[in-house]
Amino acid sequence: FAIDGDTWPPRGLFLKQGEAVNLFATVGLSLLPMPVVERFAENRFKTNRIELGMILNGVLSEKDMQKLTEWISGQASIPWDNITFLGEGHTISFKPLDSMRFNAVVLTNSLDIFPKVKLEKYRKSVVNFLWMVPISERERDHIINKGSEHVLEQLNAIGNEVFSIERDEVI
Repeated sequence: FAIDGDTWPPRGLFLKQGEAVNLFATVGLSLLPMPVVERFAENRFKTNRIELGMILNGVLSEKDMQKLTEWISGQASIPWDNITFLGEGHTISFKPLDSMRFNAVVLTNSLDIFPKVKLEKYRKSVVNFLWMVPISERERDHIINKGSEHVLEQLNAIGNEVFSIERDEVI
């Protein structure tokens, strides 16, 4: 799906819908480096370009699939619309599904269960593929107050359950 609103740079959203797993992945975000990364990273070329992805298990209704594609395409412009950047351990509000428990996502490429997406460098920069993992308000509060390391370790330990919006909290 095109998610660029007919503006440059061209961006898209890949969707693979299956019986047990649904995969979403952005395409083209990495054409533009994210702003202000150089203020926070020692080497901006390691963190200034991203693509985003999400895997959820279970059968999702057509309405939920539409909500998710719209939500992901909205998140794709956060760095440039807000003059910020997205990176490992960052969180974003997540409310496209009617989940009372999971209302945020944590961005990561460190969980063993996720496919390791290796993208070519673009204009001297590494392109980082960050998975969006649904998390609860308590898990997000822990990340904000104490960092993401513990929550990510706990998410890594639950394996396939990380794909479920019905899972138990890890905090």
